[in-house]
Amino acid sequence: MHRIALISQNTFFTHAFMAAMDFEHIEVKVHACSVSELRMRHPEKQLDLAVFELAELNDRFVSELLKLHHQRPKLKSLLILPSINLDVMERAFRTGCVGCLPSNVPIEAVTQYLMLASQGQRILPDDAVDMLQKLTKQKAPTTTAEALRSKLTYREQNVLSQLLTGQQNKQIAMCLDLPLTTVKGDLKSIMRKTGAQNRTALAIAAVKTGWTEPKLYM
Repeated sequence: MHRIALISQNTFFTHAFMAAMDFEHIEVKVHACSVSELRMRHPEKQLDLAVFELAELNDRFVSELLKLHHQRPKLKSLLILPSINLDVMERAFRTGCVGCLPSNVPIEAVTQYLMLASQGQRILPDDAVDMLQKLTKQKAPTTTAEALRSKLTYREQNVLSQLLTGQQNKQIAMCLDLPLTTVKGDLKSIMRKTGAQNRTALAIAAVKTGWTEPKLYM
């Protein structure tokens, strides 16, 4: 397992987390109570993954986490929050974190999520799909999947389909046997054609059209 830091002010969670890590023989290199403490007290500490247990995702934390990721671009972060909705997920991913989980996730399952997060896998709460489905029912789609498909090249359709499975750019490139630069260029092109400002907005827009199946269009 990679070098891990825990940032939490919750004594109960901290004890449970440390016990779970100890049971799995995983060493937590750093424990801090805030992002600022991590940055000031451990500026040179080499870390791969930071786990943030939070009471809420407020503006101050978002600002501090953005600064942390700017200073440590290779650091991956995972947020654990008591309440998660689409707005929270979008804000969380804008900070550069790899995922977020609800506070009620079984502590024994956390180690598995940590392994995935350390590999750069996107981590979503179990009800993320339900959130998207509810969102699509709140408002009638402004376009259809066929109309969206007509705007995109076959390759862009394939890239979009892979994006909806939660794949990152490198994984999409490997799956479609494309250069990473091509995938990045296609995503920019898709966003330009759809008006989406980011990956999250693009995924939501695509789901609204009914484009839910990750098919490869040849």
